[in-house]
Amino acid sequence: MKIHLLYEYGSDFVPHGSSYIRLLWPYQHRALKSLVTVTQGIELDDMSADVYIIERMWRPDINLQKAEETVNKIKRAGKKLVYTLDDNLLDLQFNREGWKWPSKEQKNVVRLFAKEADGIIVSTEPLKQRFLKLNKNIQVVPNALDERIEAYKVKKSKNKNLTFGYMGTPSHDEDLMMILPAIREILRTYEVEFQIVGVLSQDQVNDHFQELNVKLLDTTGNVEYPNFVRWMGRNLNWDFAIAPLDENEFSICKSDIKMLDYGIFGIPSIFSDLSLYREHVVHKENGYLCRNTIDDWMDALEYMITKPEEREKMGRNVKEYVLAHRTLQTCSMNWYNALVEIIK
Repeated sequence: MKIHLLYEYGSDFVPHGSSYIRLLWPYQHRALKSLVTVTQGIELDDMSADVYIIERMWRPDINLQKAEETVNKIKRAGKKLVYTLDDNLLDLQFNREGWKWPSKEQKNVVRLFAKEADGIIVSTEPLKQRFLKLNKNIQVVPNALDERIEAYKVKKSKNKNLTFGYMGTPSHDEDLMMILPAIREILRTYEVEFQIVGVLSQDQVNDHFQELNVKLLDTTGNVEYPNFVRWMGRNLNWDFAIAPLDENEFSICKSDIKMLDYGIFGIPSIFSDLSLYREHVVHKENGYLCRNTIDDWMDALEYMITKPEEREKMGRNVKEYVLAHRTLQTCSMNWYNALVEIIK
């Protein structure tokens, strides 16, 4: 089978992190080498592939006309079209300083791709349920990480002072703000450092945390996901991490990628007690499940700070889980099988 990947990219033409995790790395994994021939790009020039996979919104300048032209070109050539996405973009409402994303037209592009595709590959069952009204042929393939990345094998030395952190994209600002009072109180009570990656600007950090021991880590020059993974291996020397997530129409369709991102480095974590984490996190065994109240988050943070042996156990267990069950070494065939089910 010859497949062509139309991955999502930004104005810098760099593939997004989700493109590597859910498209580029899975279909180019050595386990599929004898089954698929893969080409990739940002344009639809070569029509020699059997299957064309379009990811999310594909390109930053996408509009309905371009989307319709692309779909029609693939269908006129008698080829199969598969759509893939890992977020409920139809219910995402990101608004910062007057910039709204996705726009109404962009959401209509998502609907068009979903409706016209021969099938869809999604990351979670709730996301499948959300899109069933647009397409009945949907395959669920949970996220997995590429075990070949050397950064995942870096061993960390113990910190002098206990450090915990949070990593996320700007769309997760509100999730962090949801538990801000608990974090501030913990920082006032214990001699610990809180590190932030991705969310908030330095001005926001100064405003929200003032004199408290908080550090915004600089990822400049490491935007592309393979570089970012290497950066994480060098810089995320955290005793534990946090993954707060507010429950809404968008978040209930999300995947447990935070568990994988933290877990493959052996970082024990506190997760909001939502279904996406509850499915794989065993409370106080390979992670800590926490209800979204300030008191519960205070209790969870104190538990992780004051119980180093429990914390280290969770770190070992979550790394073992990810390596055993959530890497492409064991999961890459899921992506191939999903294609076969869609186009058969």
